[in-house]
Amino acid sequence: MSRSSIGWSMAWALLAALPAMAAEYYVSPAGDNGNAGSPAAPWRTIQYAITNAAVGPGDEIRVGEGLYVESVTNNSAASGKGRLTLKGGYDTNTWAWA
Repeated sequence: MSRSSIGWSMAWALLAALPAMAAEYYVSPAGDNGNAGSPAAPWRTIQYAITNAAVGPGDEIRVGEGLYVESVTNNSAASGKGRLTLKGGYDTNTWAWA
């Protein structure tokens, strides 16, 4: 095996060992739980964001400003999802943190 092949093999092995990047999901009072949870198509409820199958360890749920009338239970650790971060106060037009 050549030196460059060994170098590339080691580089790929290191990259594979890195944890996956955390994802960001979005919730807005004007959203819909049938959406993708993206800035352009946010979810409607905070509870849906927490329990959504796509949300995983280390992910951040960004909650847009507004009124949410719901009960929220964060059982992400008990369900095996690990730690999730909920962060509120985002402007839902620009998704800048207010």
